[in-house]
Amino acid sequence: GEAVTGKNVLVDMFAHFTNRETFTFSCNFQTEKEDITYAFKFDPERGTYTVDSRLIEMLQTPGSIIVFDEINSLPPGVMKMLNPLFDYRRSLYLPDGRIIKADPTVVIIGLMNPQHYIGVKPLSQEVKSRSRIKFVDYPPEKRGAKFAPDEAMVLHKYVNGLEELSDDEFVALWDFAVNNDRASGGERYAGSGETRKELCKRIATVIKTANKVREAYKAFRTGASADIVEFVFSMRETIDIATEMNHVRDVKQAINDIVLPKISDPAERDRVKTIVDNV
Repeated sequence: GEAVTGKNVLVDMFAHFTNRETFTFSCNFQTEKEDITYAFKFDPERGTYTVDSRLIEMLQTPGSIIVFDEINSLPPGVMKMLNPLFDYRRSLYLPDGRIIKADPTVVIIGLMNPQHYIGVKPLSQEVKSRSRIKFVDYPPEKRGAKFAPDEAMVLHKYVNGLEELSDDEFVALWDFAVNNDRASGGERYAGSGETRKELCKRIATVIKTANKVREAYKAFRTGASADIVEFVFSMRETIDIATEMNHVRDVKQAINDIVLPKISDPAERDRVKTIVDNV
């Protein structure tokens, strides 16, 4: 899934509701086999010595969740070593001859950004064949004709004047304010004047702008466009913008205030600003 689409949050929620302990192994292109097998300890009398890694401990801990974060950044040699762990053998073969079998209740999860991200590569076919794969994407801009998009359902909780509405009330208001559906009964939540109705429209502008920048990013990273856009417009930014709207009335100014300072390249910054201005 794309950056900040909630991959880690899904794991945290699963761990919470199943009362499991989670161990995260951070992967990168410099990871070595030794990082998987042992860790260093120091004792004033013994000096520096090695012990089994935390990964080996967790493999033998009933009910644990082991997360290989950014798994597609691992070197081929390390990935080969993990293959027996990911298939029916569920075993880690150590250089010293030991075989560590994962407890039957251990869950192993790999998280990764798409292969077009900088610093990652395609997931090997060996791992794909041993995996159940799920794609996680940003919430859709539209979730049916009479529903607020999932991202709006999150953002309204950060906007003064909308945060006190329940999800059902907000959906009805959204249908009235954005979808022009007067059958939803949302006008009873609109309040006096245009305040809440206008706030819904401002959230819609934030989501539409974020999706335009995300599309430009994907187009550049996949070679479909030569326009440089490497900024990842995550839900962190949309939440920050929703909060900023409590202080800045102009929604595009709020977007620019949050997003543009995060882009260091002037040409890319101009490109993103053009996208924001044209929404």
